[in-house]
Amino acid sequence: MALPDELENKANEEIEKLKDYIETKKESLEEEIEENLHLAVANAKDSLELIQENLGPKVEKHIKTKLEQIDNRMNNLQKESKFIVQEEIDKKFEPLTQKTLESLEGVVEEKTAQIKTKATEEIQKEMKVYTQEKLAEAAKQAAQVKIFAIAALGMSIIAIVLSFF
Repeated sequence: MALPDELENKANEEIEKLKDYIETKKESLEEEIEENLHLAVANAKDSLELIQENLGPKVEKHIKTKLEQIDNRMNNLQKESKFIVQEEIDKKFEPLTQKTLESLEGVVEEKTAQIKTKATEEIQKEMKVYTQEKLAEAAKQAAQVKIFAIAALGMSIIAIVLSFF
């Protein structure tokens, strides 16, 4: 039975060599896989940077285009809003002006009447004062004229009486 022990030993040696070979291959494959992974990650980073460099301007251009479209829409909406507001103002302006004028007519008539009344009262007061002043002056002058007339009459009578003597 020596043969099976020898075979077993050789088989064990072969198994050990095979294990060593497999272990070495495994380590070498793991290193190769790790290197390939690092290389793939580096390539992926480079690709991502290139994609970002290429997409950045395109995305920026797309965003700029969309912003311009939005800006144009806003400008158009503003113009339309202004036009609509102007139409509404034009529609409502005439009736509103008419209402305002109608309401102001009464106020103007009332104020005019008040001003006329005040002016008439002031003119009457001024005329009364003026008339009283002039009547007083006329009365004073009439009194003076009477005095002069009486004095002249008295002198005339004296002159007539003296002419008889």
